[in-house]
Amino acid sequence: MMRVIGVCLLALCSQLSAQDCVPGTTWPTDRFAILGDGVVKDTLTGLAWKQCFEGQTFDRRTGQCAGEAVKFGWRGAMRRAVGVNAEGFAGSSHWRVPNIKELASLINHACRAPAVDTRIFSNSSDIAWVWSNTPSISSNLSYAVDFKSGQDRALNRTTWSHVLLVKSGEVVLPLN
Repeated sequence: MMRVIGVCLLALCSQLSAQDCVPGTTWPTDRFAILGDGVVKDTLTGLAWKQCFEGQTFDRRTGQCAGEAVKFGWRGAMRRAVGVNAEGFAGSSHWRVPNIKELASLINHACRAPAVDTRIFSNSSDIAWVWSNTPSISSNLSYAVDFKSGQDRALNRTTWSHVLLVKSGEVVLPLN
């Protein structure tokens, strides 16, 4: 009897933690191109994103992020981007904290808990606020996006929030 209850509770918990989207509103499967090594390209914006939040590592074998995402104050988030560039993650030294428009472009407003594409950002269900590099009018506030609800707002820069780094896509100029 206890085993049946345990299985039922497990099934209930998995339903409670599942992403909730309005039926028929999923994004096209070709929105993101997997580039490898934990990097995806957004074919809509041309931006390349780390698939894992800072503190997590990309597991090539499973194609998933492992470990706990670490929270930073806003200045710590900016310093983290500098550190990732010094490490040369995925052969690049152009990683940065995204601006608010770039970060908000990941949000699917028809989904909640999380409001991002879980096929790409698979370990995002426990992620709430994510920093942008966009300052507010007040010098001690900067904007962040709540990946659970999809909402954005200015937070005090001492607030501990998650970090997802981005880099601009390669620009190819015509020869003529």
